[in-house]
Amino acid sequence: MYNQAMPNTYTIQKDLQDRLDSTLIRYKGIPYKVRVKLDDDGNTVLFGYRMTNTRASKPDVRISPDDPDLDISMLEAMYINFKYGNEEYEHPQRACWLTRGTQKHYKSATYTQYMTLKDIQGSISSNYTPDQVFWNATTEANILGQYPSVEGQLEIMKAMRRTEYEVAVAQRVALKRETIGLIKIYIDTHIVGWIDPDTNQVKITNDDRRWAINRILKPLGFKL
Repeated sequence: MYNQAMPNTYTIQKDLQDRLDSTLIRYKGIPYKVRVKLDDDGNTVLFGYRMTNTRASKPDVRISPDDPDLDISMLEAMYINFKYGNEEYEHPQRACWLTRGTQKHYKSATYTQYMTLKDIQGSISSNYTPDQVFWNATTEANILGQYPSVEGQLEIMKAMRRTEYEVAVAQRVALKRETIGLIKIYIDTHIVGWIDPDTNQVKITNDDRRWAINRILKPLGFKL
């Protein structure tokens, strides 16, 4: 999730290098990792690489620092889906909570060294770093707001046998299937309810916040 868009105000080459080099910006709504370089004419240009361009051989776009479509706002927090291990695991996937760290930030835009990776319930993950889970097509899709459907994921979970499984279905919402079949619902790393695997009916655990929880879950297709 981002705050509102932030235009770039840096014009000096050193400032651009110090503040934006190796960060994730958005250009025309698409996230790009940028490198600040000089073009053949000696002009400072942002070379943008899609998150799927892991080899970074050629830039996908060249951006002028004063382009009005350049957005250097910082990613605040969101769930991302991350596949771990290798395909010998039946369901090698986790829902990770990616959030901005509390340290002082010198870089503008999103810089992975300033991000903290946590598990679905907000505990800091020691197994992976933000860089390991960030630069891939799935995270790019999640940043763009593209997630698996709730209905489709519930069907997958119902077909499992004694398997733990996690999946983010929105930037603020994730599901976790316990090995016994119980499906928990998380919003912003907090458990807010569970799903009856037989009926797909959501059971909210906090009546005082039911109206707010319903407002978040209903557009995603949960059966409330």
